[in-house]
Amino acid sequence: MKIAVVTGAGKGLGREIAKGLSARGFAVLATDIDGEAALATSEIIGGGAWSMHQDVRDPASHHAVARAAADRGALALWVNNAGVLHTGHAWEHGDELVREMTEVNVLGMIWGARAAIAAMRDDGGHLINIASLTSITPVPGLAIYGATKQAVLGFTISLAGDIERAKLPIVVSAVCPDGIDTDMVSSQ
Repeated sequence: MKIAVVTGAGKGLGREIAKGLSARGFAVLATDIDGEAALATSEIIGGGAWSMHQDVRDPASHHAVARAAADRGALALWVNNAGVLHTGHAWEHGDELVREMTEVNVLGMIWGARAAIAAMRDDGGHLINIASLTSITPVPGLAIYGATKQAVLGFTISLAGDIERAKLPIVVSAVCPDGIDTDMVSSQ
């Protein structure tokens, strides 16, 4: 059975990605810092989907997710979707908000990518990192968020080169969506 991991799948874009992958025949492991929301996603999907609580800021959590996926079948796809957004002038964000966006959006994605590659390096697979339109164009009020998503895009491009050079059977992609009407966006 083909397994897909989707981080930040408790609601919004992550939930929609998980639903779409299930419709395409993947058994989806939905993770989220809100474990109950991740469970709700897996119950909505059905069809072999399951869930785990995950704080993507914890590197060990990604390895636990990879092991849980491997216990069910071949990990074929990993989507680093988890993210946080705070709007406002960059100089007005408190240090904790800057740290949260950086740790979740950048480090969480890097930890996930490393765990996914370790899990897929022999049998291959596809790693998708969710960046943002702010990765490639300025958006007023989103300087810090945009910087984190530029890091996602830059890391993904460089990682794809590393994967190709190492001749690993893994495809690495970034997706740069525009604003989507989700709770994360509308709450700002």
